[in-house]
Amino acid sequence: MTNSRYTCSPFTSGNPLDDYEAYEYDNGFDDEVPRGPLPLEPRQRASLVVAIDDGLRESGCDNTLRAAQAWARREQVPWEWLREELEARGGFCNCEVIFNVVPPAEE
Repeated sequence: MTNSRYTCSPFTSGNPLDDYEAYEYDNGFDDEVPRGPLPLEPRQRASLVVAIDDGLRESGCDNTLRAAQAWARREQVPWEWLREELEARGGFCNCEVIFNVVPPAEE
């Protein structure tokens, strides 16, 4: 796909957004209202981070929430609810949970 702002093709390597120029109206701030912390007990959040970190060290990121789902099953946390909460905060795979959902102090 070609656009006046950037070029993205399955036949090119590298990040297609490397040469991306911000739109003129982009003020550099996200328009989204930040969500509050993940609604789990602190012990549960810490346990979830450990489980995801272990899964990432073992298998790398497979673009799923497999480690989070396994943790939810083990801890008897409703999976559909947890998945919605993670995705609402930008956690669409295990590594995104670490980067987007969990505050750095809890890692």
